[in-house]
Amino acid sequence: QGLEQGLHEGLVATLLRQVDRKFSVTQAERERIRAASDPEKLQAALDEIIEPAATRESVLKRLE
Repeated sequence: QGLEQGLHEGLVATLLRQVDRKFSVTQAERERIRAASDPEKLQAALDEIIEPAATRESVLKRLE
């Protein structure tokens, strides 16, 4: 369980960093990312952010 929590925290931290570098995000959007609990959805959002046509909305939609 500690390993899973560490993986989750790493995914969240990486996504927050990438979103901050590429887009301007609100505090509410940051909280939405922090609240995401599904590692597959977090990874999908990370995959989306590297797409050239990615938008803030398309990245956040991957967390749904």
